[in-house]
Amino acid sequence: MAALAALAALVVLLNIISPLHKPIRRLTRDYLRAQIPQQLGLVAWAQQFTHPMLDQAVFFSAATVTIEFYLLLLPVLAWCGYDHQVAMLVGLMALQAVAVFGLKELLESPRPADCLKATPSSLGTITIRDYSGDIEDGLPSAHCSGSVALLFYCVEAAAAAGLVGSEAQLALQLAAAGWVGWIAFGRLYLAVHSPVDLAGGCLLGYAVLQLWQLLEQPYDTWLAGSALLPLHVAAVSFIVMRCSPMASRPTAAYSYCTAWLGGWAAASSRGR
Repeated sequence: MAALAALAALVVLLNIISPLHKPIRRLTRDYLRAQIPQQLGLVAWAQQFTHPMLDQAVFFSAATVTIEFYLLLLPVLAWCGYDHQVAMLVGLMALQAVAVFGLKELLESPRPADCLKATPSSLGTITIRDYSGDIEDGLPSAHCSGSVALLFYCVEAAAAAGLVGSEAQLALQLAAAGWVGWIAFGRLYLAVHSPVDLAGGCLLGYAVLQLWQLLEQPYDTWLAGSALLPLHVAAVSFIVMRCSPMASRPTAAYSYCTAWLGGWAAASSRGR
């Protein structure tokens, strides 16, 4: 688990060390662009189940792991008196956003749609169902990363608080894994991600969770005791926004990351 935490920390550091962005992109771009088209067969497999009811189920479930859903749900929890819990959740998800959206911009890995535009698929069965209209890169999948980090954190927090026993914790972990698997299938079905995007998203989400478990207690102490908290939050946000990778084309990743940083600033001030 320490290795996964170190991986997440490395990703965050690489995202904010600007001189490394162009060399990393040069090293990885051609490889990723060659690998992603080879995975379109699994996208075509997922689309063999095409049905209007499945379309609606996938659209609905995908909407429950978007930044808009989170930023609408978390204030409601805060208004219900769970300020501290919300502050911890938003801290986790802000860290996850810096890692995942920064890595998207850094790698500029193509999505299946980009591959199909460049080289028409011989499979002849792939339909792009990108309902959001946002322009984003592929690796890693933010839907998978966010759902892994949030769901497994909630299960472990409930167990640590004594709200569930070991058997219930295992059942909840299996349920969380099942939901993540369904989300991943939906991203394949919509042809907006390839298998490597989904695997990378799940791995990064779990790695960020391991890093957060090391940082949570010091972070909680910092929230409670820092006299200069607003200044510290502003400084961290400025560094991340100033130093994050910028893709060669305008994408939604940067705006999603800044939205989470804004939510983090608000939640950290309420969670004191």
